[in-house]
Amino acid sequence: MRVLYITDEGNVGGAAHSFVEVMLNMKRLGVEPVVCNSIPNDLNDFLNQEGIENYSVGHKPALVPFFFKFPKAPLVWLLLAYRYRKARKKALDNVKKCIDMSQIDIIHTNSARNDLGCYLSKQFKKPHVAHIREFADLDFNCALLSPFFYRMMNRYSERFITISDAVQKHWIKKGLDSKKMQTVYNGIHWQDIVESSDEDKHQKVLNLVITGGVFPTKGQHLVVDAMCMLPEELKHKFTLDVIGWSSESYVEEMKKKTAENGIADQVHFLGSRNDVPKLLGNYQIGLMCSRAEGFGRTTAEYMHARLGVIASDSGANPELIEDGVTGLLFKSGDAGTLSKCLVKYYNDRELLLSCSNRAHAKAHRIYTDTLNAENIYKIYQDVVG
Repeated sequence: MRVLYITDEGNVGGAAHSFVEVMLNMKRLGVEPVVCNSIPNDLNDFLNQEGIENYSVGHKPALVPFFFKFPKAPLVWLLLAYRYRKARKKALDNVKKCIDMSQIDIIHTNSARNDLGCYLSKQFKKPHVAHIREFADLDFNCALLSPFFYRMMNRYSERFITISDAVQKHWIKKGLDSKKMQTVYNGIHWQDIVESSDEDKHQKVLNLVITGGVFPTKGQHLVVDAMCMLPEELKHKFTLDVIGWSSESYVEEMKKKTAENGIADQVHFLGSRNDVPKLLGNYQIGLMCSRAEGFGRTTAEYMHARLGVIASDSGANPELIEDGVTGLLFKSGDAGTLSKCLVKYYNDRELLLSCSNRAHAKAHRIYTDTLNAENIYKIYQDVVG
C-alpha cells in the first residue's frame, strides 16, 4: 500500500511527534509512505535518514491562528486568504511534478487545518483520510480562509480520524459528517521513557514537571499560581520544571511572579529539550493544564512514566484521566483547585502511588504507538475495500 501523507506547516509539538511515530510503524506494517510537507525543515532530514520519500510542496493552511480585531481584521484576512489560494495552486502543481499519483492508494492529511488532500482527492480520484488532531478554534483561535472548507472536507474525505471523542464531537458540531468519524487515540513510543520509581513518591520534596509549548493556552502560569497558593508549611515542598519552546514575555511574567512569592529557586525553565522521555523518571507528578487539549500526548507520556498526573477537566483530559483513579482533575483555569490537588497528593502518598500505577497500566493497554498504527492501518484497509 502506497500512502501520500500531507503534513502541517510546523514540525514541532505533539502532532509532529505523533506523525513521525505513525510513519515508522506504517513502514513496519508494509506501507510505503510518501510525505509532502510545506517548507524544508528538520522533518525532511529525518525522513531522508529513514529512507522515506518526501517533498516540500509549499502548501498553506486553510485554518490559521487569528488574533486581529476590526478595522485590521478584514484586510489581514483577505491577504492571508490570497496567500493560501496561491500556495494551494502551487502545491498542486508541485505534487503533480514530483509524484506519480497513479501509484498512490490513499491520501492521508495529518492536520485539521489543511485541505490540500481534498483537492488532490478531487483531481486524482484517490480516497482521502483526514487526521484531526486539535480543536483549532478553542486551543489556537483559528479562523477559516476558505468558505468551501467544510464542503470540501465532507465531499472528498472517506474517513475522519479524531484523536479523542471530545475532538470528534467538536468537529461534528462544526459541520463535518458524523458517519465518517472514528476515534483513534494517539500512541506513544514508550520504550524510551524512563519511569519514576515508587520509592521516589515518598520524598519530602516532590518534583513537578509540565512539558509542551510554553504559552498561555497551555496553562503553565496556573502551576506557578498554584504553588504560590500552597499553605506556608508546603510552599517549599515542591519543585517545578517547565520544559518546552516558549514565549519569552510569558516566561518573564512567570519568573517575576515566582520572585515576588519567594519560590524562584524552586521553578526552573529548561527550554526545549530532545531528551524529555529520559528526564521524566526524575519527577513524581506530571501536569497538564491546557485550556483545550485535543488528546494530551504529554499526559500519555506522564502515564507511561508512572507519574501522578494532575490535569484540567477540559478537552480530552477526562477521557485519559479518571479523577481519583488514574490521576486528579482540577477545574480548568482555576489555580486554586490545582493547588488543592498538589496538597492532596503530598498528604496522601498512597493515592499518588495508586493513581500513577493505574495510569501506567492504562497507558500500556491503550496509548501505544503500535496499537495506534494498527488501528489506522485497519482504516486504510477498510477505505480501499
